[in-house]
Amino acid sequence: MERIDLKVQLREETGKGPAHRCRQNGLIPGVFYGPKIDSIPLAITQTEFKKALKGKVGENIIINLTVEGKEDIGPQVAMIRDFQVDLIKRDVIHLDLQKIDLEKKVTVAVPIELIGKAEGVKLGGILQQVERELEIRCMPLAIPDRFEVDVSSLLMGESIHVRDIAVPEGIEVLSSGEQTVVTVLSPKLEVEKAVEEVVEEGEAVAEKEDKTKESEA
Repeated sequence: MERIDLKVQLREETGKGPAHRCRQNGLIPGVFYGPKIDSIPLAITQTEFKKALKGKVGENIIINLTVEGKEDIGPQVAMIRDFQVDLIKRDVIHLDLQKIDLEKKVTVAVPIELIGKAEGVKLGGILQQVERELEIRCMPLAIPDRFEVDVSSLLMGESIHVRDIAVPEGIEVLSSGEQTVVTVLSPKLEVEKAVEEVVEEGEAVAEKEDKTKESEA
């Protein structure tokens, strides 16, 4: 598990107005919280944040955190628990950092990466990934970057479920074992599914129109 060093500033003002001004000045407003610690408003420059995380904001990265202006709490260990992104600029506009204990387990979602080309796809099937993350619980330093799922031997009509994924010792899988991770559909089934969706949508529109006519009568 990767660890990074991150220095943030103590943010004196809170609320929507100060947060907006913070962003106008090239800063990301955020908050640091956790057990046995008061919530601390903070800010960090977009440049420093991007440099430290190198585009990995959505991953389970452990942060060695220093809050400048709040020296009484000393260095902390944290993880990003939530963040908001500007849909146009793709910049992070708010950040939630949670204090963690390296000696206690945490619950996280880890990406599922498919590898190989399924035999069923070679025969004309359509690969459909249903689940893209696996929810697990483990010690912070044991969090894997991803879970690789080999689909090479998957035939048409076959599926791989959560229970089929091999996980290292010490990792508890919280996602349901019955959950389908990936499946290979036949082209016919995919077409039938699309037709059903169109029919259902048409029925919903017709029902809405009928209700509108009844209300106007």
